[in-house]
Amino acid sequence: MKRMIVFLFLLVILAACAEEEKGNESLTITPIELTEREKELVSATGITHTEYFEMNGSLGEGEDLVTKFTYYKDGEYLKGGSKMYGALETTYEEDLLSFAMLTDDDLAHLYMGNANGLGGSKATIPEDLGMSTYAGLSEKHTLVKGEETYVAYWVASGGNSISSGGIGDPTKLPEVIKEEDYAIVMSVEVKDKEDISH
Repeated sequence: MKRMIVFLFLLVILAACAEEEKGNESLTITPIELTEREKELVSATGITHTEYFEMNGSLGEGEDLVTKFTYYKDGEYLKGGSKMYGALETTYEEDLLSFAMLTDDDLAHLYMGNANGLGGSKATIPEDLGMSTYAGLSEKHTLVKGEETYVAYWVASGGNSISSGGIGDPTKLPEVIKEEDYAIVMSVEVKDKEDISH
């Protein structure tokens, strides 16, 4: 009888460990390259910059996925921005994550979408910005809870030249953001729900 109790006890512990591992499965984000036809369809919408990603993995218990836009002027973070959180889906299997931007004279229309919904906001673009460039994450990356991952950015300059640094380490703010006159940065982060400020 003692053997049976010990066996059942070990079985319960192993089941609990397996469940804990399942909840803490890693979450990856991988850039998606559009086909020429898909690029034509997107460009027909008038959206000037888009980035699409595929997500795989799952959030742990009590975790949430936060996607956001932040703004920088002269390399300094501007208060504000917009974010989306409140994940209804916590397991991702080839789910899409997208960021898009449409610019007109002095306004940027920003969109972010994932398996949980679509969000949008607007940002006023400073005057006298002549040149701009756009870059996105180029390879698969595993998200780490509490570590912001920069997946795309748009930078603009008032001069007649601009740096096109790209995204190196996606957990570090790209240097080009600090060098140019204005920037909009798109990021994603896994956070504990209790740590998300509204």
